[in-house]
This record gives sequence, C-alpha cells and structure tokens, in this order.
Amino acid sequence: MRRVVRLSNFRGRRHSTAAATQASQLDVLIRERATDGAICKDTGLTYAAKYDCSLLDGATVLDEATGWGLRVPNCDLTKAAQFTKDDVQAIKRVIQDVRGILTFPNQQDLHPKDHVAFAAHFGTPEKHMVANGLPDHPEILEIVREKDAQIVFGEEWHSDHSFQPLPASYSFLRA
Repeated sequence: MRRVVRLSNFRGRRHSTAAATQASQLDVLIRERATDGAICKDTGLTYAAKYDCSLLDGATVLDEATGWGLRVPNCDLTKAAQFTKDDVQAIKRVIQDVRGILTFPNQQDLHPKDHVAFAAHFGTPEKHMVANGLPDHPEILEIVREKDAQIVFGEEWHSDHSFQPLPASYSFLRA
C-alpha cells in the first residue's frame, strides 16, 4: 500500500497556537523529569532498549498518566538520510506504542531537505491541494501567523485532506 505523508513548517513572531504554548510548557516539565529514558510499561525496558535503536536514547514520555507521546531529544533529524531501515522500523513501532505522538526537540539546524528526507522514510510526501508549499520544497507548507493577526488559520485541531481516497498516514510538523 502506498502511504502519503504531510509536512508543515510553522513560522511566526510568536507561537501560533495554544498547542504550541502547551508544548513549550510541557517541554520544560519533561526536562525537569528527564532520566536515562522512558520505560515501556509493557516490557520494563527503555524504548531505546526495547527496539534496539540508539535514536531513541534519552526519550521521555510526554504524559506519564496516559502514556501518550514521546520526546526524543537525541535523534538528529539532519541525519535522516542516513537512518537505516531498522531505525525507521523502530520509530514506526514506537509511534504505535505512544499513541502516535513523537517530538524531536533540538532541531535548530533542520533544513527543509532534512525535513523531507525524514518524512520520506514513512511514505511519499504530498503537496497541499490548495496552498503552495516552499519554492524549493513544494511538499512543505509554511504556516505563518503574524503577531497582530486577527484571523487565526487552523487554530483548532483539524486534519487537512481527510476526504482524499488515500489520506496521509503521518503528519510531520516543525515549529
């Protein structure tokens, strides 16, 4: 089965959504609790050990009460083109374990080509059906919100293109 993926790049003078603010606050909370790595409740192992994947070293659970989400601080997405099939399989499996949410902090040097290279491991990056993407990377939709903007584009959670016969299996957001 062919999979498609969606990429977005958020840019603005301040966080564009309440979710971005919550993510920032959550990031601080997680850093305060950080240990050698999150423990998988099913196995008692860290996710890095469970999947034998060093990309997951130091990962911490975003919400310990629910087990939702994983913060993966030591995975350098600028090296995504060098990830092995085993690395990608481990990331795909851990996505399922943590209910679909992974965050990759410390990506200041991430270039659009790296963003696309990472996403391409999961399927064919698609172009937005209505809006134009970046000039050199049309599969990346840049979402900009100016500080004083009155109209809020996509403020609430939503899923673009869910009406398509083959909607995206993954979304890769960069904020």
